[in-house]
Amino acid sequence: MGEIEVTSNFQALILGIVQGIAEFLPISSTAHLILFPKFFGWAEHPLVFDTTLHLGSALALITYFWKDLVEILVRNRKLGYQILAGSIPAGILGVLVGDYVEGIFRGVGFVALFLLIGSLLMYLAELYQRKIVSTSLTFKNAFLIGLFQAFALLPGISRSGATISGGLLLGHDKQFSARISFLLSIPIVIVAGLYKGISSFSDLSSIALPTVLIGLLSSFGAGVLSINFLLKYINKMGLKAFVVYRVVLALILLATLRGIYFW
Repeated sequence: MGEIEVTSNFQALILGIVQGIAEFLPISSTAHLILFPKFFGWAEHPLVFDTTLHLGSALALITYFWKDLVEILVRNRKLGYQILAGSIPAGILGVLVGDYVEGIFRGVGFVALFLLIGSLLMYLAELYQRKIVSTSLTFKNAFLIGLFQAFALLPGISRSGATISGGLLLGHDKQFSARISFLLSIPIVIVAGLYKGISSFSDLSSIALPTVLIGLLSSFGAGVLSINFLLKYINKMGLKAFVVYRVVLALILLATLRGIYFW
């Protein structure tokens, strides 16, 4: 089989950066990976390349939180079990309906709709966050935050935006909620990346190796930077700027759609 040319090295670089940034900032990586190719008129990239981008994000998480992961494995196994408990809702729904949701809701109109719904959730979370601030995670709260994470199956909701919102509504502060959000995403991002990698492994040879490496490394580098940025930014500034960005983007998308092209 010859190499597929729909994903050039330049496209791989841009999409990797987009994935790395949007996976961890509360703006939805799925939405942006759908929108960027449509905006520039690029052909839809193959599933195996999408897998490469997600593996880059997984490596960014492992690299940034390696001390936390060692701590969990060696001394704080209770937190590890809580993280696993919080991963159950998204894991089950991902297996049961993940492919169906990904296939049905890829239209730009759906992306705009879910961007607005996710923005409303983030706005309400900051507005009505509980005043009793806790920096101690319980199994109950881990599972409830995991339910919020499951909403991120819908393109435009945002995994980090949903889980941070859940943390705020349950009485955790912004920085703690963001950190738990990232730790909760580690099992899901790794398992999803491996699952997609195994299911599309036979297509790996259809993309040039440099293109694969560029996508992987750009996703990894942008991911590390965006994790670091959000953890420092959110405690002082909160989610408001991301809400504004998401709403403006959704309104622009809605303004450009017509009739049967909406969904």
